[in-house]
Amino acid sequence: MVSKLSRATGRFQREIFVVVALFITATILLVSDWYLTRQFACSQRVDAQLSATLHAGNINGLLRQHEMLPTVLAQDPVYISALHSKDFTNSSQRLIAYAEELGAERIFLLYLEGRAGAASDRRFLGSFHSRMPYFTQALREPSTIFTLIGEDQAGSPLTYHYARRVEDAGEPIGVIVVRVQMRTLEEIWRRNAEMVVVTNSQNRVVLATNPFWRQLSLDELVIRPDVE
Repeated sequence: MVSKLSRATGRFQREIFVVVALFITATILLVSDWYLTRQFACSQRVDAQLSATLHAGNINGLLRQHEMLPTVLAQDPVYISALHSKDFTNSSQRLIAYAEELGAERIFLLYLEGRAGAASDRRFLGSFHSRMPYFTQALREPSTIFTLIGEDQAGSPLTYHYARRVEDAGEPIGVIVVRVQMRTLEEIWRRNAEMVVVTNSQNRVVLATNPFWRQLSLDELVIRPDVE
């Protein structure tokens, strides 16, 4: 009787041990899975934050680089003289050199009525810009202004401009416009197989790896991630 009781007690103890061991193992696995998932999520979040900081720095650096050029060109005696004399013999060539050095998409020197007297892209010589926001705002403001054009349609190409009025004796005589080449950044992101979106203050996409994401809100992009 004692022997049977002893064997039953031993068997019960072994069963309890197995149950406890299984519980401990399961707990370790759950904790390990939680820890690894958490570490992976943290690692991904840190990588995303570093990537976002890097992209933001590149964008800000590119914009600052272009922002200074209108100020420099608006004070150049060559362009002031050209606007007065209507002689733009060497003006376009100088703008071409500036655009190539800076990586600007286009640079315009506009008459007071909005016509391009000189341009880094000669195809736009004589083009009219009098109704464009960068022209009208630059004439009103004494400092360099920034405009984003093309926000009215999803997927439409957006253009970024810095502009400043050219003055002589305190009076405006024309406008310098620098169009920023932002598409280069999107092309770099695509080549690197990165998923990048940049939003404006209204939470709408203005730069993106996928051009069809432009002008969508982040909420729309989350709901429709397959937009192409």
